[in-house]
Amino acid sequence: MKNTTYLFLAVLLICAGCPDQDKFDPDREIRIVNSSAIDLVELRTVLLQNDTLLPISSPFTDQNFIESATIVSGLKISIPVESETISEYGLMLYLFSRDTIEQVSWERIVDEYLVLRRYDLTLEDLEAMDWTVEYK
Repeated sequence: MKNTTYLFLAVLLICAGCPDQDKFDPDREIRIVNSSAIDLVELRTVLLQNDTLLPISSPFTDQNFIESATIVSGLKISIPVESETISEYGLMLYLFSRDTIEQVSWERIVDEYLVLRRYDLTLEDLEAMDWTVEYK
């Protein structure tokens, strides 16, 4: 009986196989590598606006932003994202100095556009970048 159970489990595992690598992956992770000497704060949202302006309201209270995270100098983080959303809308990724976010009003950040780097990413961009963004 034991052998039959093991055989059944082995056949079940073989039939399940590995997921198709070309299949659309609904959930992925973007790796953000901070190779700079400063701590960063990243903010991301779907790519709904085609200009380079920042939203006027604060990202910490504005529901246009999806989320934010701090990336300490020399480290990396992984951020889960939905491939389907990026495929449909794209992704805007803003990188700021953590000191700027902590010490400067959001109004001044918007007025002076105190963004270290902005990425407007499509699903194809992320795939070409192997889902990794590096800030140096």
